[in-house]
Amino acid sequence: MTRSAGVRPFTAISYLEGLAQYLGKDTTVYYERGIPSLGEMADATVFASDEAGAHTAFSYYDTVNHEWTADQGNFSTKVGHSAGQIDLTGSVTRSIP
Repeated sequence: MTRSAGVRPFTAISYLEGLAQYLGKDTTVYYERGIPSLGEMADATVFASDEAGAHTAFSYYDTVNHEWTADQGNFSTKVGHSAGQIDLTGSVTRSIP
């Protein structure tokens, strides 16, 4: 009785090579070791709601108190080409110092 523990391919390739071959010559596949996660990128990004950076993201003008303010809490984030094609989702937690 012969038992097989696995199949040996004619040639072994990496996931990156397989992806590049599958997508074809008209596509460029980039790879960088250690790409940060969406959460790490969000944590390292300074969000602002104006060009001068005077007001942080998630802030709004409070018409009762006549000042800029920001609520604390968890905010969901979605990144995509359109509302129908969301590529990344995540969340941002904002705490007021």
